[in-house]
Amino acid sequence: MKIPSLARVVRGVCWRLIRRAQFVVFSAPANALGMAELSVLRVNRHSSVELLERSEEAMHAAGEPAGLTAARFARGDEFFGVQQGEYTASFGWVTYRERAIHGVRLKDTPGRVFLYHFHTLAAYRGRRLYPGLLVVIRQHLGREGVAEFIIDVDARNEASIRGVGRAGFTAVGRLDFLVFFNHGYRLWSLSVDAGVPDGLFLQ
Repeated sequence: MKIPSLARVVRGVCWRLIRRAQFVVFSAPANALGMAELSVLRVNRHSSVELLERSEEAMHAAGEPAGLTAARFARGDEFFGVQQGEYTASFGWVTYRERAIHGVRLKDTPGRVFLYHFHTLAAYRGRRLYPGLLVVIRQHLGREGVAEFIIDVDARNEASIRGVGRAGFTAVGRLDFLVFFNHGYRLWSLSVDAGVPDGLFLQ
């Protein structure tokens, strides 16, 4: 068995104790026209037991702990997943209330929803399922009166940033943190686009 070097161990410990985290916040308007050609599963607290179980299975396949879906459904969040045969190949969540990034709250306004926790199974990556799913969500919810979609992405996740861009989202904010013992402390935030109505961050 390969023994990690002392420097690698020290870096790993330091990363857990203190690290810098950067997030980019994106926005897109509703797109209620047309419909992307993807088979998408939509699940909420009113869905059948079978659908609730399928969303739990998708989370489990992504390595998430049991019980997260129940808590999210209880607060009104919805699950959207791209179906590829018997598998949920790519999925994400929508919340209709305020979202926080390391304690910095994104402002909740009428017609605004927040997209979070998207994941694509490794075997299905590179097929553009993620941007396709984002487009479908905008189309579905745009028809129901949602006007604006906000999503935050770790600045190091270049693949996710490319996917968000392909789905028609534009960067509107940037957050920079110093994280101590898993608690974030904001260094600064910078709005990069004045086109977001009613502001973006709650101070």
